[in-house]
Amino acid sequence: MNDINIRQGTIRDVNRVSRLWFDAIKEANPDSNPNIDWWRAFVNLFLQQNPDFHLWVLEIDGMIHGFCNFFMIAEPLTGQVHAIGQNIYISPEYRNTKAVFLLYKTFLKDVKSLGATVIDISCSIDGYEREMFKRKGYKEVEVKLRKQL
Repeated sequence: MNDINIRQGTIRDVNRVSRLWFDAIKEANPDSNPNIDWWRAFVNLFLQQNPDFHLWVLEIDGMIHGFCNFFMIAEPLTGQVHAIGQNIYISPEYRNTKAVFLLYKTFLKDVKSLGATVIDISCSIDGYEREMFKRKGYKEVEVKLRKQL
């Protein structure tokens, strides 16, 4: 691992990032049936039309191995600007490297520069990321319930 680059993602990155997103979903919930085409359409639309949507990609030696995406929202409920983290994912072979720290640091710097005073991140109940974020000072503040129809 020689060259680490973290940059804003573009539409040209969506296909590669979508494969990482798919891996992330299957890792967190192996029985899930994620629709990669819907996710690509969603991200393409928001990259083009929503200035409050942000995508960062992690490149290692010129290849994308991680990403994070989030929205900025002025939340009336709290009276604060929230960064709503949707996904943060790094390929397993790079999770115990400085790449993890650098992607998270870039995310933090970006949301602070955009005026966020709160970060909300969703994660699976049993996922490795839940404990990682708790170690970074995140608190569990709500529970999402789901029922299959």
